[in-house]
Amino acid sequence: MRPSHVICCIAVAACLAVGASRATGGSTSLRFAVGEAAPIQLSIQGVTPLQRTVLRRIVSTSGAQTIQTIRLGAPPAGTQGGRWIYAVVRRTDEASGTKGKWTAMLVGRAFADASRLLGLSNIRGMTIRTEGLTAEEGEELVLRLAPHRRSIGPMTSRVLTSVVGQARRLGIEVREVVALRPSRAVEVTGRLRDSAAYLRVLSETAGAPPVAVATYYQLADVNDRAVMRFGFVEGFAPADRLVAWVQPDLLRH
Repeated sequence: MRPSHVICCIAVAACLAVGASRATGGSTSLRFAVGEAAPIQLSIQGVTPLQRTVLRRIVSTSGAQTIQTIRLGAPPAGTQGGRWIYAVVRRTDEASGTKGKWTAMLVGRAFADASRLLGLSNIRGMTIRTEGLTAEEGEELVLRLAPHRRSIGPMTSRVLTSVVGQARRLGIEVREVVALRPSRAVEVTGRLRDSAAYLRVLSETAGAPPVAVATYYQLADVNDRAVMRFGFVEGFAPADRLVAWVQPDLLRH
C-alpha cells in the first residue's frame, strides 16, 4: 500500500470511530475494515479477462471469502436477455448460512454495477446455492436485480452514526460495527434486549431509508443465544433484498 493510502485509511478510520463512539456513548468496539485485498480461493467461470479482474477485486475487498464459485451464464427460464450470476457459497452457520448469502448478494450487486459502468454484460440477477443446506433451509435463492438501482454515497462517519443510532432506537445493544468501505457495507453485532421485538426490528430496519449499499445484523438475546441474523442489499428487487433467519422458538409464539 502506498503511504498516501495508509494516511487516508487511518484518517477515515479515526473519523468513523469518533462517529460511532458518539452514537453509542462510547460503548461500541469499532473494527474498521479498510478493504485490502485478502487471499481468496475462488473458481470464476464464463467471464472475460477484464470481468475476472474486476470480480476478483470485488470479492477480495468485500469480506466474501465464503464464496466458492461464481459463474456468469444465461438467465433462468422466463427471464429475457442479459446475463445471470450463479454463485456457490459455504455454509456460514448451522441454521441458514445467512451471512454467506448476504456477502454473495453484496458481490453480485457490485459486479453488476461495475459491468454496467464498464459497458460489459447487462446482469439481470443471481442464483445463490449454499452448500450443506436443505431446500427448506433456503439452499437456493433466485434473486432479481432492480433495473434502476439508486446511487449510494461513500462510507462516512455520518453513515456509521446513522446505522448505530437506528439500532439503538430499536433496542439493540451494539457491540461491534465493521465498515467495509470499498463495498459501502456495514455489519452490526449486538444484543436484542427484547427478543419478542424481532418483527419490529425487521420491519423498521427494512423500511428505513438506506444509508449504505448493504447492512447485516447478527443479534443475540440477553443470554448471548443467537436470536436473529439478517441482511439487506440495496439494488435487488424489493422482495429479494432481504435474507434473514430467526430463532425458531420465537416463531412459535
